[in-house]
This record gives sequence, structure tokens and C-alpha cells, in this order.
Amino acid sequence: MSRGSRSRRKSGGKAAFIISAVFLVVIAGIIACVFLFFGDDSGETKPAMKDVSGSSSSAKDVMPGVVTDAEADEITDSTIKVKWSAVENAQGYNIYVKSEDDKSFSKKGTVKSSDKPSYKIESLSQSEGYSFYVTAYNGSKETTQYYVVGIIYTAPKKPVITNITCPEEGTAHIEWESNEKAKGYKVEYRLTGSEKFLSDKAVDIKDHHKNSTDITELEDKSTYDFRVTSYVESGGKRTDAVGEVKSFKLVESVAAPEESGTVDPDKPMVALTFDDGPLGEPSDRILDILEKNDAKATFFMVGNCAATYPDNVIRKAKLGMELGNHTWDHKSYGSSVTAEDISKASDEIFDITGVRPSCFRSPGGITTDEIKTECINEGMPLYFWSVDTEDWKYRDANHIYKLVMDTVKDGDIILMHEIYGTTADALEKIVPELKEKGYQLVTCKELIQAKTGEPPEPGKQYRRGSSTD
Repeated sequence: MSRGSRSRRKSGGKAAFIISAVFLVVIAGIIACVFLFFGDDSGETKPAMKDVSGSSSSAKDVMPGVVTDAEADEITDSTIKVKWSAVENAQGYNIYVKSEDDKSFSKKGTVKSSDKPSYKIESLSQSEGYSFYVTAYNGSKETTQYYVVGIIYTAPKKPVITNITCPEEGTAHIEWESNEKAKGYKVEYRLTGSEKFLSDKAVDIKDHHKNSTDITELEDKSTYDFRVTSYVESGGKRTDAVGEVKSFKLVESVAAPEESGTVDPDKPMVALTFDDGPLGEPSDRILDILEKNDAKATFFMVGNCAATYPDNVIRKAKLGMELGNHTWDHKSYGSSVTAEDISKASDEIFDITGVRPSCFRSPGGITTDEIKTECINEGMPLYFWSVDTEDWKYRDANHIYKLVMDTVKDGDIILMHEIYGTTADALEKIVPELKEKGYQLVTCKELIQAKTGEPPEPGKQYRRGSSTD
């Protein structure tokens, strides 16, 4: 065979191959078009499916995608907010939850929207571990594949600071409500007005039974913000509950003598009370008389007078007298008394002694709801009186003495004023004679506690040991 003949045969073979390949491609295309037009092998066409937005989809009950990235977003002591990324062909999502004590998962909620991939799991217990997973659904189809997230712990309840004191210069003593469900606490502080808490100097307490600590090396007379955080911890992960911030001015508390505990509820007692001071010599004399006779009393002080005679206020605190508030300047009565009139006086007494007043008396005895509300806010009960000596009116020592001795009864609250020399004169006789008659001379707080069996209630006004307004 010649070379030309062999060449023609090879070219003809290539052409045949190309024509065959093109033919097969065309046939495959025709078959695909026929399948798409007539549907699957059952001969049915696929009806359109509506998604959550109402638009048409080309599939009925198509299995949606799998949620693979669910995570806890926000955690409180009773809720866990879960979020995830939306998946294809989802009409909505189901959320399944299991606590550490549960044997199996149960459906906790449903999100009936494809474009809102988040859910807040509620009514959980504090400091408990939970696992969860999210499935997507589309019509009657729900994904059977899922990814469990856990264990995620809810936070403990936020701790509440109950008391702050300054036991010595440069030291703050902080107390809070302990929480059996917490693993521990973190106590932070900052100078008021600063943006950040001094986390590098925070006190970390790993005993959940402990409910107090001391912060030292602080600046005296400065105001600090304090907060306590409780936490739980598991597997290296920690969940915090940050408490409210409470401010405190660092003023060393005057050390009052320890309560003797000698008040006998079965023996008669009265509460001597003094308004409007302090004022120099009369106030000092009254304290001399009380100290000499080992007697206690309650002093309702005016804020600007306390600022003028701080040494007298400090002496009262050291003698264990009850410190009361009688507004800042005693210029307002009844509805004219504002919350600031009261709080300003409380702040002044605290700045002097490091102790906040424990009770209040309204100027003129005229009490309003606004006054009671502020007293509740400051934790102060109110005290009226059952015996009025009218020492401000008569300025007569014998009149005051006779009125008290003729009318006094067990449980009385006796009103006097510490700014008159004649009152101090009368007290020289009243105090020892009351004690001779068997009366215990106590503070208003001690009187109410002894007569009712309960501590006096903030915002409530007492007229005598066993009666209120």
C-alpha cells in the first residue's frame, strides 16, 4: 500500500471519531431536557414549595442544611441566648436542651423564621451546666444530623454589696450576700470618676462561703467605687455575674463600745431623745450627764450644726449614743423637706464619724410620704414621741423635770432639745431619778427591739416602744 493511501485512511478514521462524539453529546442533552420536563421516573412533575417569605422554591420538603456553628452568645443566671448561621432550605429551627441531670435532650423552643437564627433559652437554674443543639426544618423534614454544644454554665446570681465600712485609715471592709451556687468571687475597686476598675489589684476569693474582705492601702478621705463579681468555672471556662457598683467615701469609723446586751425586755425602759444640736456647752453637758450615769440616748442632729461641732458628734458615737438625722438646716417642714435635705445631713454625719445615721425625726414632727421614701432609701426608721417636754417653750429646768417625772411610763419616747442650758439642768435630776425608779435609759433602736421583738423598720414612724403611726 502506498504512503498516500495509508494517510487517507488515518484521516477518515479521525473524522468518524469526531462525528460519533458530537452525536453522543447531542443525545445526552436531549435526554437531560426530557428528564427535567417530565420529572422523575414516576412521571410526576415537582410542584413549587413556598418558603417562609412566600417565594417559590423548586423542591418540596427538601432536606435543609445542617446547623454546625451554634454557640452561646449571652448568658445570665436564668437564660442562655443561642445564635447560629442560617442554613439553606430552612423554614425554621428547633432548639433542644439538656441539663447535666437530664438523661436526654428535650425540645425547648422553635424559631419559625429562616432569617432569625437566634433563640433565648429561659427559665434555667443559676450556676447549672446545659448542653444544646439546633436543627433546621423544612416542611415535614428536619435534619437528623446535629452538633451538640456544651457544657455551658449559667451565671450565678449577681452578688449584692450589703455594707461597706472603714475600720481603720486606708482600709475598706466590704460585705456581700454569699451564694452557695457560686464557686468564688472577685472584688474590684476604682477611684470614683475613673473609667476602669483596677483589675490587677482585684481580690480573688475562691471560697463561696466567704462574704467579706478588706481592701487596704487606699487613699483616706477619698471616694471609691466597689463591685463584687461571682463566678462559676468548669473545664477552664468561667461564667461571671457582675454585681452593681456601690460608692463609699473612705472615712474611718468611730469605734463605738460594743453593745452590752444588758437591756432587759421585762423591765421598764424609756428612750431620751434630743433634737436640733449639737451646740457647744449645753450639748457637752448633756453628754457628761449621760456618761456619768451610764445612760444611752438618741440624738437627732442638724447637718450644718454637726459640721460646726464635729468633736461633739464623734464623742456621741464613741459613747454608743444613737446618731439620728434632723435634716441639713431645719429650715423646711413637711412637704418642703426634700430628699436632699435629708441625705445631705446623713452625708455630713458620715463624713465626721464614718457611721451613717440610723434614724430620722421630721422637723416639727411633720412627716410626708417623700420623707418616708428617703428614709427607706437610707435604711432609717422614724421616731416621733410620746412625751413632749416643751423645753423649747418654757426654758425652765423645774418645769421640764416635773413634766417628765409626772408623766413618764414604760416604753415612752421623751422629746427634748440639746441646745438649751435649762434642759441640761433638768437632766441633772431626771437621769439619776429615772434610774432609781428602775427605768433603763436606752436608745430608740433598743426600745423598739425590746418591746416588739423585731428591729425597727426603715420608713416606719414609731411614737413609743409598741406603737406606730
